[in-house]
Amino acid sequence: MNDILANDFGLSVDITPDNATHFSGRAIYSHYSDGNDRVWGQVEAAERFNANPYFWLGACYTASDFEELSDNGYWNPERYQSLEASLQFYGPLADKWWFEIQGTAGYGWSDPREGGFVYYASARLNYDFTPQASFAFYANHLIAYARSSEDDGNFSADDDQPFRRW
Repeated sequence: MNDILANDFGLSVDITPDNATHFSGRAIYSHYSDGNDRVWGQVEAAERFNANPYFWLGACYTASDFEELSDNGYWNPERYQSLEASLQFYGPLADKWWFEIQGTAGYGWSDPREGGFVYYASARLNYDFTPQASFAFYANHLIAYARSSEDDGNFSADDDQPFRRW
């Protein structure tokens, strides 16, 4: 398989009307070296319910559209959409130590194929050597039942197992 490269051009807007409310919008146009193009967008809103440690709840809508449906080694449904609830919890643990836990859960659907449950979780432990230098340990996990084309690499048309990645 040949390497496939993408050139991305994007725009992001963040609006914070007060220190407990956040809105954002992102858009990316991607041109792939195999001739495919993608338009991707996301809008998100979140509200902070606690400070230090910080606790945010929010919602996120994501949509993308590929010009061509192909099995060239990357997931590229003609259209994809998801609607997810999100949470973020972070703060100090001890002197120079910080933690962060994030998660989303919702529903994603793609055309062609089908939709299903989507879930993402991450955890991070951070140590600050100085204000300019830190080290982080992190892990994340993704599950998605939404499918793309006939062959997503590990799935058959009859497969009802989710896509999973650590």
